[in-house]
Amino acid sequence: MIRVESARIAGAGTALPTVDIRNVSRNGQPVTPWEAAGYSGSVGGTISGIRVEADRLVCDVACSFGQPGRYRFDVSAPGAAVQSVEVNIPGRDAGGCGGILTGTPVTLHLTFQPVQASRHVTREAGSW
Repeated sequence: MIRVESARIAGAGTALPTVDIRNVSRNGQPVTPWEAAGYSGSVGGTISGIRVEADRLVCDVACSFGQPGRYRFDVSAPGAAVQSVEVNIPGRDAGGCGGILTGTPVTLHLTFQPVQASRHVTREAGSW
């Protein structure tokens, strides 16, 4: 499982209470937010603190989701620049019969760069 344990903006000491997770793929295949959360199909594993809103997962930090596989997704928060995350959850034998695999938990501590309030573009004379 993927566990988002903490999230903050660099330079600001306060913790972020929620982050948005979009554009999730597992093993190179796009999955819907419902599938990523574990509400549909077999993509999800143990879930906690996750809800689906439109095109994204909303993670109430600390949240957890996923099962064995390679995940790629974008994470954002208000005032923070979007960052792409890649996580590999190695599978391990859960014991018992049937060859069931469980994932080795992967914990994320996210530090975002702040969004620039405005971008100043300088043009040289004659470059209009």
